[in-house]
Amino acid sequence: TELVRHNTRPLEFTEAGLTALRRIEPIIRAHESLVSSIMNDNRSLEGKIRLSSAPGFAARRLTPILQRFHQSYPNITVEILVGLKEAEVQKGLCDIATLTGEPTMPGLVYMSRGRNVFLPVASPDYIRRNGMPFHPDQLRSHTGYVYAGPVRSETKELVRCGKAEPIVYGTAIRSTDVLAVRRAVLDGMGIAVDLPLVQISEDLLQGRLVPILPGWFRPPVECFNVTTRSAWHMKRVRVFFEWYSRELQ
Repeated sequence: TELVRHNTRPLEFTEAGLTALRRIEPIIRAHESLVSSIMNDNRSLEGKIRLSSAPGFAARRLTPILQRFHQSYPNITVEILVGLKEAEVQKGLCDIATLTGEPTMPGLVYMSRGRNVFLPVASPDYIRRNGMPFHPDQLRSHTGYVYAGPVRSETKELVRCGKAEPIVYGTAIRSTDVLAVRRAVLDGMGIAVDLPLVQISEDLLQGRLVPILPGWFRPPVECFNVTTRSAWHMKRVRVFFEWYSRELQ
């Protein structure tokens, strides 16, 4: 059933879409009320939560988020782990983990935490010295820094307008540390075609990095916060899980 008329600007709901909207709004309000009542009830909200995150995100972004949570729930402590996989969550090695891509293993509870958006970038100094690449074919004359860590698969191709092109660098330097890749690109040592926007947003705004390969990109990847059904039954885990997912979105 078509819910939105895609041939209008701005987009408009169809009659079916308006009906769905009217029906879903009270359900959403009831859900928000339930979450609010759970989060506002601080009884039994104490203990430890073992949280796994991507290493680069844990190093640069996670601490301020956890400080905000601690202000509301001072009796819950969070132990930070890095890089645990879906199978390790299922085994109970952590209570909550953020994973790239939708989980597939049984017995897990998960919620979207938003998308990872990747950009091809270089430093202005590198571009002045080596020129701006406009097409993936031109990467053969550049040094590329490649993320080859455990969080996501290595980027092998870029797409534009539905067309995919392979990536072949003149020199490729691989690292399992996304922050090491970022540092090398900031220092003008090469380019990267898939740095996560969450890691470089300030660098772009302040001009330390600039986009390259106009229109070419690695498609975004949906990310999920994941816990086990047994951990979900612990109130502190449920409260943190929903709060944390909203913060990351």
